This record gives sequence, C-alpha cells and structure tokens, in this order.
Amino acid sequence: MSTTTSAKDDAITFASQKCFHRSITIGPTSAHQKLRVSFATTSGFDDDGKNGPETILFCGGMGASRLLLYRFDALAKKEGVRVIFIDRPGVGGSTPVPLDQRVQVWLDAVPAVLEHLGVKTISLLSHSAGAIYAINTLLLLPHLLHPQHPFAAFLSMQFPPHPRPLLVTQKASFTDGDAEQLLGSILVVDKLPSALVGSLHHITSFVGGYIAPSIQFSSGMMGVTDDLPEDQCQDYYDMSSKSWSEVCRLQGKYARLEDMRYAFALLCFAFSYSLPLVSFSSIFLLGIIYRKVAILMPRDPYNSGISADANLCMQKDSKDWCTYTSLPTTISSLQQLYPQQSRPLTIRAYFAASDQIIGKGGQVYFEDCWKKGNDAQGQVDFAAEGVDDTDHDSITLVEKNCLGEIFREIKDLNV
Repeated sequence: MSTTTSAKDDAITFASQKCFHRSITIGPTSAHQKLRVSFATTSGFDDDGKNGPETILFCGGMGASRLLLYRFDALAKKEGVRVIFIDRPGVGGSTPVPLDQRVQVWLDAVPAVLEHLGVKTISLLSHSAGAIYAINTLLLLPHLLHPQHPFAAFLSMQFPPHPRPLLVTQKASFTDGDAEQLLGSILVVDKLPSALVGSLHHITSFVGGYIAPSIQFSSGMMGVTDDLPEDQCQDYYDMSSKSWSEVCRLQGKYARLEDMRYAFALLCFAFSYSLPLVSFSSIFLLGIIYRKVAILMPRDPYNSGISADANLCMQKDSKDWCTYTSLPTTISSLQQLYPQQSRPLTIRAYFAASDQIIGKGGQVYFEDCWKKGNDAQGQVDFAAEGVDDTDHDSITLVEKNCLGEIFREIKDLNV
C-alpha cells in the first residue's frame, strides 16, 4: 500500500474495489422468479477471466458474506490463484428465496456466475456450514470441477444431523468430555424456537453493532483479526497494520449496511464458553434481545439469509440439505461420480485445535466414515489434519497457514 496516503485512504481504496462488490441477475425459471446474485472475486481476475490462474469457489460458513475475500486477496495473488465468493440467497445483495429452494438456487447461481466471469472449472473450498453447498456442488455440478484433478477442501466441516446420536454413543472414545459438550450444545440450539431463529439477522445486527463492542468481544472469535503485528500484516495482507485495521473496520461498516455485522456472533458466543453458560446465559440473552429489540427493527428481506442459514443448519421445520443427507452416503456417491481411474477426486479436511461446535468427536466421526467408506476401494485421495492454535472460526485466517497450503496444492495439482 502507498506510504504517502493515510491508512484510512488506503483501506477505502482497497475495500471499495469493484471486484468485491459485483452482482448479476438470473432469469426466471419454473422454480423461481428473477433473482439478483451478489458476489466477490479476488483482484486477480482480468476482464473476462479466461485462461487465468486456477479458480477456487469458497463457500463460507453460516451467514458469511463475500466481504470475507478481503482477507484472501493478498494470499491469492501471492500463491497465483483466484477466489470467488457467492452470497447465498438473502445475504448481501442476493435475493432471498423460500428455505426449501435455498440450495437449489445456489446450484443455479454458481454456473451463472462462472459463465459471467468466463471461468470453465473450479476447485472447492468451504468452511463450516458452507459444506452443505460445497457437497451439493460436488455431487450435482461435477462438470464444473477440473476434468483431470477435481479438488475440494473442508475447514471445520458441518455434518448432517443424522450422525449425532452415533457421536453420543461413541463418547467413551472422546477426550475431555467432548461427547457430553457436543450433545449439550446441540440440545441447547435445538431448543431455540423457530421464530427466534427466524429473526437472527435482526438480533445479530443489534448485538454486533451495540452489545458486542461494549463487552469487548474478541474479533478473532468472528474469524477476523485487526490487531496483527506490522510484519505479519505486511506478510499476510500486503498492507500496514493501520491499513488492515481500517479495512476490518470498513468490513464492519459494509456489513452493518447489509445487516450482516457479526452474523455468527451469538452462536460463537454460545459455543465458545462452558455448557452452563450456554444453557442459561446465552439463551436468556437471546430471549431478551428478541423481545425488546428485534421487533422494533424493520424487516429487510435481503438480509434474511442469516436466519435461513441458521434454520438450515439446525434442520428445523423440515429443512432440506438436498443431496447431502449423510456422510457415508456422500462418500459412496463421490466414489461413483469421480472414478479413480479417469478422474481421481482429492479431498482435504482441516480441523481446528479447539472447536466447540463440532468438537473432537466430529473429527473422529468424519475420519472414521472416510476410513470405512474409502479404504475398501481407495477411490478418493483423502487426508485430514488438525491446525494448531485455531478455533472454529479462526481456522480461516490467513496467518493460520492452512489456506496457503490449500492454495498451493490446488495450483500444483493442475500444473
């Protein structure tokens, strides 16, 4: 960044780039009306996107928006790849849709955005609940993956609801009470009424804009760090620490304008502390905010995507994850769809050192499913590993290094 302009000016110049604030319109079909889809790309795209570096579609976690690409931009340029983030229905400027159409509209949006950018093939990267969308892309849009080296990486992957009783029965193999904590967290969230979850986009905006700053929530809890040392900011984000801090501040302002600020704040708060606090304090706080504040806020249909993602993740009110019905079934389908002899699929999974949402039990279950489902035939090149000094959200930070590892592997696969 320039040394002759202020940190704020540099941040505004960076954050306001056209590549971070793009949109297209998808025509009406028999299933849906005309839809607007907002998206972002890293700044490595040329005008038509053709014949460029390898392209990665990032499927963010629950309620995540395209503004997450602020943190990916410097790394993508350094590693010679490009990244796309598509706002899901009701997030950012993307038109909201009924919950049962949510995944299908995503599947319509992906090829439309890629065609607009002139991108022929992609690799997939997802975080947490983004796995719902990434898995469906793998299974239903296989032609968009690289013809010789299809690749998908999952960070702190979200699982379908069906395996959860199994996790509890296996609790003896877990450490530090993971099974009990996982079960308790699931039960707490499952007890939240749908009406409350349906207003999450109002509540999180209020908490993020007013309550969280007053009690000094750690921004790292939301997967954003704005206090890195100067040398790390230059290394990871290609700007001064003051400029990066201003970019993070601008991200918050942009997000609040879209009613997105700290969309995950309450759930991170609930899952980042001990179970007694989860069981009583967080639900009490949710109830007070909902009754006293949410009803006073205007309902903006363009931001209901946070609530929809929350409901989808919790499988309340007959939510549909489309083809991602269970992990064993998914593994079997991937083996059939991507034959080892002609189109071997590479799957990489990364787990946080401390993850209060999926816990060690989730990692054990995930790896066990792959061992049982894949080792017999070895159809998929699968590997999983833990990432030191990370939690469920901070695993996506550039300075934790797993993103760089993923970007390099994708580039090397397709040389």
